[in-house]
Amino acid sequence: MMKGINHRLTVALCFATLPALLHADIWTDTGESKFSYSESAKATPLQVKPAEIPLRIPHPTIKTDDDFFLVPEIQAGPQGVLHESRVNPLELERLKKEQKKAREKEERQRRNEEKAGENGMRKEQQRQKNNVSETVPKAEPEAVTKPGISEEKLATLPEDLQREVRRFSPDWSKGLIFINKRDLTFYLYNEQGDQVLNCGCAVGINKGHKQKQGDYRTPEGMFTVQQIQPSETWGHDFGDGKGYIRHAYGNWFIRLKTGFSGIGIHGTHAPESIGTRATEGCIRLKNEELDKLKPLVKIGMTVIISEDE
Repeated sequence: MMKGINHRLTVALCFATLPALLHADIWTDTGESKFSYSESAKATPLQVKPAEIPLRIPHPTIKTDDDFFLVPEIQAGPQGVLHESRVNPLELERLKKEQKKAREKEERQRRNEEKAGENGMRKEQQRQKNNVSETVPKAEPEAVTKPGISEEKLATLPEDLQREVRRFSPDWSKGLIFINKRDLTFYLYNEQGDQVLNCGCAVGINKGHKQKQGDYRTPEGMFTVQQIQPSETWGHDFGDGKGYIRHAYGNWFIRLKTGFSGIGIHGTHAPESIGTRATEGCIRLKNEELDKLKPLVKIGMTVIISEDE
């Protein structure tokens, strides 16, 4: 019986002292274990290297339709942990504005350089031109003269026509038509200044130079013959209560280039109106006088219409 008790006591003492032995012999004062079953099984801290992924960094010259750039970054935390974050939209907008400003600046510089080059070229050309002008005398420009008539022939013309010829210096190369609004007379002259036709005419109801369409005035000044048109089938309502009049313009309409539409020399259905102010702005002749005039008129012929006063 005593042997059994001693055996149990021995076992209890071993278990009681084992923790103390283990604590004293295996652990150091710093708490690190000196005990290891094998060198290969010794625990070591886990070292994880950052993943070798190329960074995609936003750059002003990179164009993309994406709203964000993915940028892998190493964040504060356990060693070797790789995080991905997105660029702030405000930062992206700032980068785009900087890119736009850079392009605009380059464009301004390019334009300024081109302008400076052009200015320099013009100055050089002007300098060369000035140098040439200093050494080469300038030729006097030739006076441009219009075909006219002699002073002797001019003196034979009616006084009103003499005044208008001196005023306008007309071209006589195709002859000349003169319409005197003061005495309602129509004149035709050939290239030499000889009178070919002289007859009465009718002009605009209202006096003065024509200002606008429909003011019933005949234009005043120097004009030319623009076109000669057959007008046998033309008609018009003159607003006098007689309605539409057929053959109202005679056989021909000699259109004048006055700056106003519809101004010309034509015949009439009312020969009694000749010698009066009766038209809407045109010059009327009797139909027989118009038929005489037509073969003598040329496109481009000068036409002078005098002032009323």
